[in-house]
Amino acid sequence: MRTRHRILFRYAPPPLPGLEWVELRGEVKAWSDPVPLRRAGDGAFEAELELGPGVYAYKLQHADRSWHLDPANPRTVAEGGHRNSALVVGGTPEPVLHAPAAPWLFARDDGRVTVRAGLRRGAGEGLALRWDEGHGWREAAMEPVAETNEHRIFERTLPAGARALHYLFRAGGALVGRGAGEAFSVERRALRSGVPEWWKDASVYTVFVDRFRRAGGGWGAAPEDEQARRGGDLEGAREGLDHLAELGVGAVHLTPVFASGSAHRYDVHGFDRVDAALGGEPALRAFVDAAHARGLRVLLDVPATHVSRELPEFLDVRDRGPASPFFSWFEIYAHPFTEGLEPGYRYYQKGAWREPLLNLDDAGARAFVVDVFRRWARFGVDGFRVDAAAELPKALLAEIVRAVRGERADAVVFGEITSDHVESWTDGLLDAGTDFLAQEALRGFLERGASPEATRAAWLRRRARRSEGHTRLGFSATHDQVRTLSRVGDRRLARLEQLAVLTRPEVPALLYGDEIGLASDAPERGFEDAWPDRMPMPWDRTSWDATTLALVKGGLALRRASAALRRGDELALDWGHAEVAGFRRRAGEETVDVALHRGEGEVRLPLPGGAPPQGRLLLVAGEARIEEGALWLGPKSGAALAREASREARELFEAVHEEGPRVAAEAFVEGWDECPALPSRLYLTLTERCNLRCVHCITGAPARTADGSARDMAPWVLDALREAFAGARYVGLSHGGESLVHGRFFETLATIQQARAGRPGRLDVHLLTNGRRLDPDTLASSSTTA
Repeated sequence: MRTRHRILFRYAPPPLPGLEWVELRGEVKAWSDPVPLRRAGDGAFEAELELGPGVYAYKLQHADRSWHLDPANPRTVAEGGHRNSALVVGGTPEPVLHAPAAPWLFARDDGRVTVRAGLRRGAGEGLALRWDEGHGWREAAMEPVAETNEHRIFERTLPAGARALHYLFRAGGALVGRGAGEAFSVERRALRSGVPEWWKDASVYTVFVDRFRRAGGGWGAAPEDEQARRGGDLEGAREGLDHLAELGVGAVHLTPVFASGSAHRYDVHGFDRVDAALGGEPALRAFVDAAHARGLRVLLDVPATHVSRELPEFLDVRDRGPASPFFSWFEIYAHPFTEGLEPGYRYYQKGAWREPLLNLDDAGARAFVVDVFRRWARFGVDGFRVDAAAELPKALLAEIVRAVRGERADAVVFGEITSDHVESWTDGLLDAGTDFLAQEALRGFLERGASPEATRAAWLRRRARRSEGHTRLGFSATHDQVRTLSRVGDRRLARLEQLAVLTRPEVPALLYGDEIGLASDAPERGFEDAWPDRMPMPWDRTSWDATTLALVKGGLALRRASAALRRGDELALDWGHAEVAGFRRRAGEETVDVALHRGEGEVRLPLPGGAPPQGRLLLVAGEARIEEGALWLGPKSGAALAREASREARELFEAVHEEGPRVAAEAFVEGWDECPALPSRLYLTLTERCNLRCVHCITGAPARTADGSARDMAPWVLDALREAFAGARYVGLSHGGESLVHGRFFETLATIQQARAGRPGRLDVHLLTNGRRLDPDTLASSSTTA
């Protein structure tokens, strides 16, 4: 977790009749989870919180449910017409909005560092970023990337190869930093994400265990009670794994499998065992082993905020009251307990009085929760979904992640986050969180008639509120929601949402059955009441929607093959049509454009600029074709297309490769000022660090290593050099520092080898080294790789 700051909120409203209490609501926790303010001796209301660096929107709510800005804090932010007070912890003063934490500051997977800041409207036209990595201050304009009601958001991505980064902002000629113009200083290692590599390329399939598959197939007659168990079990789920492997998903998320009395099993009375009705622990072991054999990861779902009244610890409290050692584990206001809506303890929402809340401020309850995660990580699953994660104390979430990683270093922990500030839980805490606001933006365009301009602005704001895409999960519906097809009643629109989810930056999460077109006739159901859409999965393939299945399979295959879709950046596109929205994904030289047409009739869309001129269809929902430099989309259709150079440009590029050495020689003899050829000899400095301290070193590597200013070549540089590697005849790994201390030395050799694959001629790779790290294994690996 980041450094924490103690913040005292103090609110002194004028005397008001009936003002019995005041609550603090907002991004300091979750908007739905208020912080009560206590009344101080002078009549004011106070609360003290520990917060990490960040920008937190909040408001005060009185006992009469009225909302109020904080009169003691003049800073505000506004979005969608809602204006809130803004607390900036460890960040900049007005007029710049920035704090050294995600999404305002974060390291990208390719080694670069992105810095974002807001500039209050009316305070100038732009922002510049001034930074230093130990080699002198540099300055460059920041790019505008999004807008809110009160701020314009700017961004700059830096190469950032050194150990430390120092930076400030220039606004209207004045330097703005921490406090009175002091530069922000951050260690790059503090920005490193602990997210497992496999998660960054993942896709997730949610199995509602009771409704996915019953061992042997067949569901029997439907009971009258829609919430009754239907008999889905882990053996049946194991039988369905071949379908998931064929579909192409990467991870299977199981709804809770612990001992419980309900069909959904979020009311657990035995976290230490698998429900016997599901087959017990042997069935889970068989499922996990079978999934792993097919290359699938397994994620368990843990409800950590509430339990069943049948939990043994709660039964002990029921029977013994305050004498029970578990009494403090629960939020109790009366004992003995009663039945009904006032049972004597706080319980889960929506009248679920049989599900008491855990008191997660209690050390014993916290230890109990952490042990649940630790126990099942040790069992061998690949990660967890934390149910209602925003309602857990952040310190507890940090404990959970540490416990899980202590058992499995590559396990993932993501959370159900219904608030719009998901980054509060993914910056140094969870690996990812659900992004319901991204879902709302997509629904707004496809289902509610939002304009392409409004949709583009919403996507840009969402992008500005996250770091890398894999910190979020995207979806068209979760197991708590009405399915998309049930809601819209049009398979074409439902497929457009699937197309978008499969190609957007967030990790795509699919609900069981959506890939075959499952739908109910109850679109009016609310959140967590979508029982008609939790229908049993049909296994008669003749009933499946083959068109939707092909789209999802194709989309998952495309995502696996495309670095731009898995890890690329996002740009909201203007397709120039009132019924079309879309976005661009880009990584290195690869560009993929996505267009979504919600209207009837056929539309002609000129390909947007800023990318190679040609288009090639990769994935289609509905009807699409490319003719004469334009994309044609049929009614309620969409497409993902690769942007490529023209045939003439590709032929010229190949000619440059083949004729490069001859042209370069002629240019040298003739003394040309420019040479239309790629270099045949490349010299790379992989690092300025060195493992020796030679006093005669001419590069200054020992001093740079000692003071932290030594830089490393980042992955993005290697990506940018791929074309140059393809034409090179000689690559020298020399100068600067000792190449063998670079963490990506062998990856560099592999990149050079891949780029040169199939090219004629000899390639010589020369390593200049002090030899201290040469051993038989290193020599063998270097020879094999290169």
